[in-house]
Amino acid sequence: MAEARRITTCLTDQPVRATGYALAPEFHSVTFVPIGRPVSLRTANAGGRLRFLFKLDNTVARLDGERTHFEVLSVAYSYQVMDAGEHELLAYH
Repeated sequence: MAEARRITTCLTDQPVRATGYALAPEFHSVTFVPIGRPVSLRTANAGGRLRFLFKLDNTVARLDGERTHFEVLSVAYSYQVMDAGEHELLAYH
């Protein structure tokens, strides 16, 4: 999470949040707070008129044969850049 926070501070003042870190059957997500809301991007020339939304879904899995070692696997991602009216300009999923 420290790396995600470091990267996103270059883009916006909004914090990022992870929904969990534990071994569980459901996915854990990393996204901006408030969840599901696009954030204003810091821009040199667009005057804050660009909006950004991202979501990374991960799962926590045991490493082969290990009881105490785990890895985080990305299972889905979505990135969207929008105008001030939140009309999608670019999406990557």
